[in-house]
Amino acid sequence: METLMKRTNKLIRPTLILLTAVLFSFSGSESIGNYLSPIDFAIDKENGLMYVAEYTSKRVRCIDLVTQKTKAELKLEMAPKAIKLIDGKLLTVSSYSEGELIVSSLKKLKVKARIKVGHGASDVVVSPDQMLAYVTNQYSDDVSVVDLVANKEIKRIPVLRQPMGIEISMDGQFLFVANFLTNGRADVDIVTSEVSVINVAKAEVVKSISLANGSNALRGICLSSDGKYVFVSHNLGRFQ
Repeated sequence: METLMKRTNKLIRPTLILLTAVLFSFSGSESIGNYLSPIDFAIDKENGLMYVAEYTSKRVRCIDLVTQKTKAELKLEMAPKAIKLIDGKLLTVSSYSEGELIVSSLKKLKVKARIKVGHGASDVVVSPDQMLAYVTNQYSDDVSVVDLVANKEIKRIPVLRQPMGIEISMDGQFLFVANFLTNGRADVDIVTSEVSVINVAKAEVVKSISLANGSNALRGICLSSDGKYVFVSHNLGRFQ
């Protein structure tokens, strides 16, 4: 018995030393600031620039596509979720709990306005006339309407449950909102997340489009080049 205990101790000691070394390597040599986590990007073709939203480092970088070097960066208080380029300006959706829409100049990335929106702001689109922006607020279950001239939120439009992605029709009349989670019970025959269709003029949901049974975790959404179709990325779970 004594011999067995000695052998066991010999095996345990190096294992503990190895485990301690591994933990130390993660906690000591790497800090969260070393990670970038690029989550979205936008291309300025005219000036050959790319803007990258980095979730973990909480910044937006402007990168020269020819030299592949950083020209400017915008440091944020909260993690960026999405970015859009419009008329010489950069729109950045940033959130942790409370969300905001940041309007900044291009190239130098200087902040011009910070506009408070809803909880868990996730995505943004802009009206064809570039006068309004629409921001999905995942945790307040609504869409913020932002006046880009006055730089303020002017309205909230309730949707179903945890809206994430958003797209706008080519004529600017409708918004298509991807709801991340299902809105009803999970113990019925049909369980699926839906796309909310918002009539912009009425500022209300006029239709909810159910996806295939089991669809959930709706994230990305985009319009086809001819404007006839909306594509949505999602999981497909067989709950039954």
